[in-house]
Amino acid sequence: MSGAPRDPFYSSPFGPFYRRHAPSAAQPQYRIHELNKRLQSRTEDCDILWWDAFCTEFFEDDAALTLSFCLEDGPKTYTIGRALIPRFFSTLYEGGVYELFFELKHTKESFNSSAITVDCHQCTMITQHGKPTFTKTAG
Repeated sequence: MSGAPRDPFYSSPFGPFYRRHAPSAAQPQYRIHELNKRLQSRTEDCDILWWDAFCTEFFEDDAALTLSFCLEDGPKTYTIGRALIPRFFSTLYEGGVYELFFELKHTKESFNSSAITVDCHQCTMITQHGKPTFTKTAG
């Protein structure tokens, strides 16, 4: 008998038959909870393959991640396509982020024939940074 899990819905993202997890029809916000949980339980040595598997599980092939910032010269909005989302997350962690999670406020669920979507006009990405900023001093 092999050591593979017996769960019929389990499929390793690194195996030959990886399947995308189907989103829960009952609680779409639970997927955000699972995404946050997965980010918290990641190991320190995650490579780009891990991030690709992570994004395959939580983002559709046509997904986009839109970020809005209020900078000194006014508000800026950037949209990251699905192909670059794994690199976005890995770059954050490589740059010193050790904790990241999303907090949704004022959500609204929309139903159509093939999917349930959660619209959220206030989603906050909260990060904790651990790497110190190195400075050069003359002494």
